[in-house]
Amino acid sequence: MINEAFQKQYIKSLSILEDVIKKYDSELWYDDRKYKSPIWFICYHALFCTNCYCSASEQDIIHWKNERKDYHRFDKMREMRKQNIQIEPYSKEELLDFIDLILKTIPQYLDKFEPEKRCWPQWYDENQMEFHINNFRHLQHHVGEIIERHDIVKNLEYQWK
Repeated sequence: MINEAFQKQYIKSLSILEDVIKKYDSELWYDDRKYKSPIWFICYHALFCTNCYCSASEQDIIHWKNERKDYHRFDKMREMRKQNIQIEPYSKEELLDFIDLILKTIPQYLDKFEPEKRCWPQWYDENQMEFHINNFRHLQHHVGEIIERHDIVKNLEYQWK
């Protein structure tokens, strides 16, 4: 029952992000002048973490084919920019592809779900149940952040079910 509920919540949360990505103004997608992090980066960070933290262990992570080293880390990206290191942004289409991968892998991630077992990232003092709830919170935090930057809420097609 918990697995089914979590799967539904991941699908709903990722569907909202998918709709936000589709609706987002392309010019603002890459803009990093007004904010420290452009929208494409926040989307990627949220998706990278969602994918990793859905897995039962670090060994179980199904990595996305377009994954780039450290592109999910705020500190590393800022450091790269300061050093004028070339950063290749992800496109909307690429991140929509990443959402598809995560949606396909969630069922097999949740098959190994053990609510009371300690979660795998050792820096979190939580069991797997708490950690999935934390993962939902983190994903929705960034979705809200993205929506706040651009008035697209009224244009979202997602059905709040």
